[in-house]
Amino acid sequence: MKNKILLISQLLLLIIVKSLNAQTQGDQELKWAKEAFDKNNQRREYPKFTGQIINTEGSTYKFNESFITVYEISDETKYLIENGIFYPSIVTENDFPLDIIRINMKLNMKNQNKDEITSQPSKDSLIISDFECIESLSTITQKRFRLFLYLKDSINPQLCFIELTNKDATKEMTYKEFVKNCRVTFFEKGSILI
Repeated sequence: MKNKILLISQLLLLIIVKSLNAQTQGDQELKWAKEAFDKNNQRREYPKFTGQIINTEGSTYKFNESFITVYEISDETKYLIENGIFYPSIVTENDFPLDIIRINMKLNMKNQNKDEITSQPSKDSLIISDFECIESLSTITQKRFRLFLYLKDSINPQLCFIELTNKDATKEMTYKEFVKNCRVTFFEKGSILI
């Protein structure tokens, strides 16, 4: 119950902030996006997630022992998640080495029964919303996005940037066709929104 109240208050705060800064927020986010993509020319191809992905309820997905919840999920975003193209480790790897995450998950699992493991998010669980394409920064083979990231026990979202690359993309391809053969090639956390 406490988590639901916290989440609702976060979403209300986000709506209020968005309405107050409607004219300047988008411009600021675009500026931050340009800076993030321009300053970091090092791209890497994140591999597809190979573990088990379970849709636990609606827009919540379980990746081994990590969870990701997406609000306002589009079919394309759903495809990225369900097919292991975008997954929690892409976000958390810069904060926690994967070995530490696995060790913490094993330690947490010893103190939980089986029902709790499947329904109780762990420390590296994520909530994202507003996963939107930044058309002005995208090309035929690269689609760039911004999203809001809510970490567990955090009040304000963090603006993040992600790049999807499909080397075989053509001008005629729909977005749905593009995401079927794309990979994440860039992810960076930006500013915390207040």
